[in-house]
Amino acid sequence: MFSKYTLAALALAVSMGSSYAQESVYLPEAVTTDAALKAEFARITNSIAKDAPWVKEYGTTTPAQEAELDGTRYQVFSGCKPHNCPAESYVVLYNPDKKQISAGAFVTTDYSSSDIASNTTIQWLGNTDLDHIRILAKYLF
Repeated sequence: MFSKYTLAALALAVSMGSSYAQESVYLPEAVTTDAALKAEFARITNSIAKDAPWVKEYGTTTPAQEAELDGTRYQVFSGCKPHNCPAESYVVLYNPDKKQISAGAFVTTDYSSSDIASNTTIQWLGNTDLDHIRILAKYLF
């Protein structure tokens, strides 16, 4: 049937394919190949960009995460203010099939001393309902 070499080559090809499929995607890279994502990010962050101009350049980002809600697949993109992540961060929920960011949050935290948070504000972006909040919550801090 198959030689051990054929089976080894097949196993290697499958493992390479699966690792490629799971490759980390960061927002600054994703927007270079998805113009809708770039436009949607600009649209949903427009209200915060004046006070947090770093958002226009995406900040320090993390790899996209996958999430699902009622059978709809989303990519969760997040980032924070360069050199001051604890102070300001964002998270957005992107539907790649509809090419739309449906929800997001912008978090600002004030500190009374070096590591003691005194106040945190969450500004919801887009049409963020309770189900979206449940997905976004684990990425807020």
